[in-house]
Amino acid sequence: MDVSRRDFLTAWSRVVRDSVHFDPDLVEEVLLLFMRRMAEAGRLSYEQEYRRLIEPLYERVPAPDREAAFHDVHRRLFVRWGLDRPIREVLDEFPDVRQAVRAVVIARALSAREEGADLSRDRPKVGLKVRSERFLDAEGFRRFLRHEFQHVADMLDPAFQYDPDTVPARPPGVQALLYERYRTLWAVTVDGRLERAGRPTVATPEDRWREFQALYRTLPEADLRTAFERLWSWDRPTHPALWAMAQDPRQVLAWARGSVESPAPTAPLRLPGDPCPLCRFPTHRWVDDLSPAVVARIRADFPDWDPARGLCERCAEAYDPALQP
Repeated sequence: MDVSRRDFLTAWSRVVRDSVHFDPDLVEEVLLLFMRRMAEAGRLSYEQEYRRLIEPLYERVPAPDREAAFHDVHRRLFVRWGLDRPIREVLDEFPDVRQAVRAVVIARALSAREEGADLSRDRPKVGLKVRSERFLDAEGFRRFLRHEFQHVADMLDPAFQYDPDTVPARPPGVQALLYERYRTLWAVTVDGRLERAGRPTVATPEDRWREFQALYRTLPEADLRTAFERLWSWDRPTHPALWAMAQDPRQVLAWARGSVESPAPTAPLRLPGDPCPLCRFPTHRWVDDLSPAVVARIRADFPDWDPARGLCERCAEAYDPALQP
């Protein structure tokens, strides 16, 4: 058996037994981009090998089976040419993730906003969406992967207390802002930990500072800088604490000024456009200064209502004659 044939079969055996699965469309697109890049550099052997393996399939394989045969060749070349190597190497840097999940599924992202890693609901699989171009910059790809797999490691860590179901529903515009804050807060802690571990990541402290500052422009810059530095150096962040700061800028201030050890939800935060807990209609006018008699009347109809949540102006008028026009 010649060396190239042996290498090819070795690559195929890795594909068969591995727990890392690549979407066929992603693999094909990466191969085409890679061959084009190599051809531009005068290295035509990759395209020649590809054609040598693909072209005979048109004669040897019946049309209904041809697509599967193409995919087999694509996967083998993908491994043989080392295009899978950054993912495997970075995944090996996270043994807890390797041990905890049954499979890592890599799929194609069409834009940067689609990229990222997530866990399946029952947590045996990691899904990772990436743009095909990332495979052409191995070192940049490794930095991206470290950042994403650190997120996964956090989600798997019981101490992080990750629970996506704790995120309450908000009006779409508000929800987008809260998610962006949460994403940025978490990213700051991820990149800070990777930097301290000496592992290159996707963003510098200054990059993350600009993102963080833009989301809390109304807070004093000195307090913001202190909060950012604490986030960057935080070794054990938690989902509840990050979400508390995403929802309520007061938590960022309290943490920066040292008045709380770890941010945590306090009184329910009401935002413009949130639904009234009684009528469920969105409101921008909240009332929470109610007499005990009014509170008692409301609770007679809504036993589970918490006065700390307040109510809309219209509902308050219905229960308090003094507020009626």
